[in-house]
Amino acid sequence: MSQEIRLWEVKEKSLREVPRDKIGFEEQLEEWLEQDISIISDDLLVIGRQVGTAFEKYIDLLCIKGNGDLVIVELKKDKAPREVIAQVLEYASWVDDLSYEDISDIANDYLKEKGLTLEEAFEKKFGEPLPDVINESHEMPTNKKEWKFYKNAPPEYSGYEGFFKDKEEVKNFISKLRELKSKA
Repeated sequence: MSQEIRLWEVKEKSLREVPRDKIGFEEQLEEWLEQDISIISDDLLVIGRQVGTAFEKYIDLLCIKGNGDLVIVELKKDKAPREVIAQVLEYASWVDDLSYEDISDIANDYLKEKGLTLEEAFEKKFGEPLPDVINESHEMPTNKKEWKFYKNAPPEYSGYEGFFKDKEEVKNFISKLRELKSKA
């Protein structure tokens, strides 16, 4: 169940609610997170904003953790859970295929405005060099739920072990997908 978040501002010694349409919620939140990703976690470095995917869609923020794993930050407003899941899976599959060079290119393009390379920004943020192996797993926190994805998971998890708690959840998920497909 989602909760409504209301925003207030101080105006002339009183509080006034800020109308939702006034702040462009997703875009404003994305800007805030880009400026201070520690709102989500101290273990993140933003390496891309509005990163274009092979699906002609855009990841809000692409981050890297201190261990070299990628984190996809995607903000959703007024989307049905199944739409969010579909987008999560699209982005996860795209990120899963990114090579070291792809990630470096995305990051360097984004970080050039700050006068940094990925390696420099990583060392500045985490105090150690960028790992030789990056993107072994990735996570996707959305404002709906957090999803975790791991490479090289057992085959019954279709390569995304962390998305499900156990094999029973996999079966239930597949069953629900089939049910939705039959209704379409």
